[in-house]
Amino acid sequence: AGRVSERQAKALAYVEKKGSITNREYRDICPGLSAETLRLDLAELVDKGMLLKIGAKKGTYYILK
Repeated sequence: AGRVSERQAKALAYVEKKGSITNREYRDICPGLSAETLRLDLAELVDKGMLLKIGAKKGTYYILK
């Protein structure tokens, strides 16, 4: 699956526990980072085939693939 960052590993752990994650929830567990940085993190996990992106714009959330 390729290497993931410590932040991305947190996101994956969150999804495993809660079933899904939103950008907002990711910001809550990784405070102090820009929304864009975190969005790119999640997009990279989608590219790696680890998460699926559901919805669009404000309604976007991610689940395990």
